[in-house]
Amino acid sequence: STYICHPSLANDNLSGMLLTAFLARHLKSLKNRFWSYRIVFVPETLGAITYCEANEKAMKKIDVGLVVTTVGGAGELGYKQSWQSDHLINKMIEEVLNDADENFITYPFDIHGSDERQYSSQEFRINCATVCKDRYYEYPEYHTSADNLSLISGKGLRQSVDVLRECVHVR
Repeated sequence: STYICHPSLANDNLSGMLLTAFLARHLKSLKNRFWSYRIVFVPETLGAITYCEANEKAMKKIDVGLVVTTVGGAGELGYKQSWQSDHLINKMIEEVLNDADENFITYPFDIHGSDERQYSSQEFRINCATVCKDRYYEYPEYHTSADNLSLISGKGLRQSVDVLRECVHVR
């Protein structure tokens, strides 16, 4: 899932949209998929809540999820754990990051942040993690007009794409 509410914000929104589109294209090219996938582009918070309500039956069948945001910056890779810290999604991401020999920051789950809070709510309890670079709230340009194309790079996006592509191949 990624959000589309502020497309002019390069790292906060645009990078997530680009990466999710690349990831969807990669998933479409796979002949044999171990997992099934639901790709969601919605406005943050209210969009995710509305999407969950409109697709309640299908959403309650989802085991794991990824929220893609702030993935194009120059900072260190990081990931925000799902609400259940020992869950498979956290182990998968850590395995990929360790195998890639990447330094990364682990952020414990909390209710503040992005759409992982909606998907993880008591009604749905989907274990969603967020992979990021220059995580929301942690860079001074966040949610300002200064969050522009100078903050993201092909290298930063590529690093995030590579990590998430590997995540979808872990079984």
